[in-house]
Parts: sequence; structure tokens; C-alpha cells
Amino acid sequence: MIVGFISIGVTIVASIASLAYWLGKKFAEIDARFRQIDLRFKEIDLRFKEVRGEFSISIAKIIELIRALHINLIDFMNMKGLFTREEREYLIREARRIIQAYS
Repeated sequence: MIVGFISIGVTIVASIASLAYWLGKKFAEIDARFRQIDLRFKEIDLRFKEVRGEFSISIAKIIELIRALHINLIDFMNMKGLFTREEREYLIREARRIIQAYS
């Protein structure tokens, strides 16, 4: 009878040990996959930051180009005598204000 209890106990302990070992391996695999996913997200985040920086630079260049074109057009029209000096200054000031408001 004692031998029967011991054999059942050994069987249960062996089953628990093998289950713990199997679960440990599975959790290690899951942990490794999560680390891979974390690395991928970090790479994506870095790339996103690079693209966002490039996009910001491009927007700044476009805004500067628009400002320069407006001022160039105003100066050209002033040179042709279409505006007075005060009108030119007003138009340039307003062009800068509008561009600044939308940038």
C-alpha cells in the first residue's frame, strides 16, 4: 500500500516536473518572440522618426519657397510700378503673416 502511494506520488511529481519543463520552454519561446516584436517596433519607430524629420524638412522648404515666390512677385509688380512703396511693404508683411499663420 505504501508502495502504491509512493508510485502514485512519483508519477504525479514526474508529471508536474515534465509539465513545468514544457511550460518553461513554451514561455521562453513566447518571450523570445515578444523580444523580436519589440525589436521590430523599435526599428519601425526609428524609421518613422526619420521619415517625420525628412517630411518636416520638406514642408519647411516648401513654405520657404512659397514665401520667396510671393515676395518675388510683389517686388516684380512693384518694379513695374503697379504698387507704391507702402503697398509693397503691406503686401510683403501680409504674405509673411499668412504664411506664418499656416506653417
